[in-house]
Amino acid sequence: MRKLVLLLTLFVNAFLNAIPAELSSLTSKDNLIGQNNNLSRNGIAMGNHYILTGHASVGFYSSDIDGGPSLSMFDFSNIYNNKGSSSSMNDLIDKESGFWAYADLDSKIFFDPVALNIHTNLSDTIYVEQLYLNFDIADFFSLDAGKFVSHRTLRAEEANERFMRGQTYFNSEGNLGNTISSGLQEGYQNLFVDLFTAFTEDIPNKTGYALISDPNYQKEKDELLEKLTPLYEAFGIGDKEITDISDALDAGDMAALNQATSDLTMALSGAVAQMIGDMALINDNYRSSFNKGIRGNFKFDFLHLSAAITESIWSNKPDMGDGSIAIDLQAVAYIHPAFAIKTGYAFEKVDSIGGIVGLVIPNSDDNIHQFHIGGELAIGGFTGMLEVGDTSINPYDTDIWDIALTLHYQFTELFGLGLLYSHEELDSPFGDGDSDLFNIALNFNFTRNLIFGIDYTTADAKLGGGKTDYDLFTVNTLYSF
Repeated sequence: MRKLVLLLTLFVNAFLNAIPAELSSLTSKDNLIGQNNNLSRNGIAMGNHYILTGHASVGFYSSDIDGGPSLSMFDFSNIYNNKGSSSSMNDLIDKESGFWAYADLDSKIFFDPVALNIHTNLSDTIYVEQLYLNFDIADFFSLDAGKFVSHRTLRAEEANERFMRGQTYFNSEGNLGNTISSGLQEGYQNLFVDLFTAFTEDIPNKTGYALISDPNYQKEKDELLEKLTPLYEAFGIGDKEITDISDALDAGDMAALNQATSDLTMALSGAVAQMIGDMALINDNYRSSFNKGIRGNFKFDFLHLSAAITESIWSNKPDMGDGSIAIDLQAVAYIHPAFAIKTGYAFEKVDSIGGIVGLVIPNSDDNIHQFHIGGELAIGGFTGMLEVGDTSINPYDTDIWDIALTLHYQFTELFGLGLLYSHEELDSPFGDGDSDLFNIALNFNFTRNLIFGIDYTTADAKLGGGKTDYDLFTVNTLYSF
């Protein structure tokens, strides 16, 4: 709370100080919402039909995390560059401190009215982030087809477009997928313990002719099998396995019981395959993703709209043949030269999960929904951004509500200061949670292309019964062109 009060105080003070000097010189925005306009991104013309843009980043980081997942759960390329699991800095994983170096190169080859866009990320490996064709159909309408980004937040996509290079949200940009995975693994373990405890302890104690003559035996056996029936169904075990186990119990035949147990183990293979499919929605980042599909773009003087249909947004195993489809709708309205609003809605058709995962998450439902809205106020050297979002990951019975406030003031051409506060509220079958993240960034613009930054991020988070204290300090340089 103290951090939030501090940020709000700084926001108000900067705003009041900026208004008298800047209102008289307002001009139309020449940058998109959420972007730092203090760095040049004009690109290099390599020929009459080829433009190369991008940036390179080199830096040092030192981190400290107490509780929660280990550093191996975090993809540092995602933290600094908002990329997916195909890391551009895999060498950083499992280290508390070290250096990173990567380059992001975006090529545009155009022969009007068609342009080929290829966005690549380079470090130890080369990863193609986006590859799509853009068709200019009219002055106000264009069409994209291929693999492109779905970016569902007010913060700019690329690192050289941002005021701050750290992540905005602690859980939904790196920790939520891991927490869901850990919760599922713990649930699986409990299920297997229940199942095999019955075979190794309960069943042997209920076998043998002497027990069969006991009038309580049949009742106890029926209660045991009834207890295990949901597990049988989740593991894809048919009537034969149940009948064999029941017959072995009645006969007191341990050999037959062992064979029935072996058959049960073989039956688990189908359940494991189903489990892998049901876990395909686990992502490290629920804010930005690269998806294949078609997108229409409408651009008017004061309003920019886009509507995309893709094979998925979140799923790692999309299959449109199974009816899977995703929709991503975005809109930016430039209300005033100093003020703009961005809003969006993303939807993915996903069936409720079953099998083993369904036992761990009994309230699983269909589909995923995500809504966000935010506004940016930019007056001279001052920029303030406020956004809120709501996400329902129904197959995992998980809901997320979040809010983020970003402030940046460019005091001189050389120096700028950025502040960020974000808060998340999470409701999941593995326990409720929340996070508070605070980030401060000192930006030194040596030229229009080169920035030197010092960033510090601290976060307190609770989720799934665990508590995490996270601190990250970075010294970074970023060259943009």
